[in-house]
Amino acid sequence: MKKRREIGSEFEHAALGGRPSKLTLPKDFCPTWTLSGRTAIDLAIHDAGHIRKVCIPSYCCTSMIEPFLDNGIEVSYYQVSFDGGLCIDLRIPMDCDALLIMSYFGYSCQIAMDELYAFKKRGGVVIEDITHMLFAPDACGKISDYLVASVRKWGPVISGGFVAVRNREIRTELVAPDAVFLHDRQKAMRLKEEYLLGADVDKHSFLQLYREANEWLAKHYRNCAIDNESSGILSKWNCDQIVTRRRANAAYLHMLLEGSDIVTPVFTAEQIQCPLFVPVTVREGKRKNLQNRLRENGIYCPIHWPKPETGCESNLYDLELSLICDQRYVEQDMLRIVSVINSRK
Repeated sequence: MKKRREIGSEFEHAALGGRPSKLTLPKDFCPTWTLSGRTAIDLAIHDAGHIRKVCIPSYCCTSMIEPFLDNGIEVSYYQVSFDGGLCIDLRIPMDCDALLIMSYFGYSCQIAMDELYAFKKRGGVVIEDITHMLFAPDACGKISDYLVASVRKWGPVISGGFVAVRNREIRTELVAPDAVFLHDRQKAMRLKEEYLLGADVDKHSFLQLYREANEWLAKHYRNCAIDNESSGILSKWNCDQIVTRRRANAAYLHMLLEGSDIVTPVFTAEQIQCPLFVPVTVREGKRKNLQNRLRENGIYCPIHWPKPETGCESNLYDLELSLICDQRYVEQDMLRIVSVINSRK
């Protein structure tokens, strides 16, 4: 069988190589492992217990907003946009009693610490989503009350997220995930692995399973724990290899894209911590064509994110495209991505 060399999309089931190395969290935080990042945010909300209005970034994922709305919490936004680089304008309304902050894509970001300290001084609760900075723990948690994250974006697990609070555990009864959800996710991962190895597998079959599992998760995320198999897989991750490979791939992409008149990186190479993706902006009106051209060449670069239907505004929803740099790939794959970007039709 001839292997199919696609780049991107959901993680397939794959053997884990190398010596396991521990995923380290910021010290003083005690994690509770959950089904997803959305579950983690919901648990933080309930543990805090008194949130009426939250201020969150205007550039984020719907899954970060919905737990607040589902709990009847009013949502306001502080501005995050692109103007030659990522700009975070942190202004917190006086009637907000909670704040959601995040860093983006595994790069260092600047945020107004004086505004944060003033908010904390008046009793505000800070929830920090560290999904994108999961492998740069020293950059997180300096002032936050809660840390939340999803781990599914980083490697081949069926489910996984956590909520962590400083100096104590969140004591709550979590139930096991739905067996059908776990079965569908696991089957999709195995089918994709077989497909990439060259087997006669209908690609739409595993894409549909991924889609159905994600739809279930969006509706049934509350009070669910990580599944046992994913917990075991996490304990076998070679975290050092993940960091090394992602940093090298991202640095190579930055070098190859230097001076590009087609895409503009959101960050500089000097801001690399451990990238989830390498985000670039594409000239307005040109992103869909570029994404389609990459797809036609077996390269599946997502958009972060589809614009939520909740009133938040950022020009990044219309400009951003996420280039793949994860540990499944090597420099040759990065060269292939940039070659397709530079090809003109």
